[in-house]
Parts: sequence; structure tokens; C-alpha cells
Amino acid sequence: MVNCRVDERDEQISFFADKIEPLDTKISAERLRIRLDAADALAGVHARLERANGRKDASHDAMIELLMPLRDGGEIEMRLPGRHSADAALQAALKGVKGVASIESA
Repeated sequence: MVNCRVDERDEQISFFADKIEPLDTKISAERLRIRLDAADALAGVHARLERANGRKDASHDAMIELLMPLRDGGEIEMRLPGRHSADAALQAALKGVKGVASIESA
């Protein structure tokens, strides 16, 4: 994200950047659905969520839902209590957790 000033002189326009921030850290989902292959992935997901929620710039505005397979072939869906950070950095970190099958954001 760029905050800038515009200056016009002698029929020329100039842009001056006052502040530049990475855009991907400003985008956050309102809902994050994390589909797991196995319950073993829960520890890794928990660690990344704790890290993301602990950042001083964390937004804490997303609902997090976990979907896990059951032994009988079914699936269970759980919604974590409270609101959490769900920015692009967290989503990228979750993709690296062994056992995370997919991540859907809305």
C-alpha cells in the first residue's frame, strides 16, 4: 500500500511516496476454513495461530473453522471460539503445516 502526494508543475505530474507498506499484510479474511488430513496437524495450526494472534498488528476479525476427517469416512467441523487474525502471512504459514490439506478464505 502506498500513501503518496501528487505535485503538478510545468504541466508535469510527480508522485512522492510518503509511506510504503506490503499489501499482503493488510489483507485479512473474515472467515478462514482450514481442512486437515489428520488431527496430527492441530499442534502446528495452533502454534501458527498463536503466533499470528500475538503480533501487535493482528486484526483479530476472522472466524476460524477447522474441518477434520473421521475414521468412519465422515468429517467434523469445529469453529474456534473468539476472533482471530487471518492475514496473508498466517495463511502462507498454515500452508506449510504438514497435514493441512487446504485453506479457504472468505
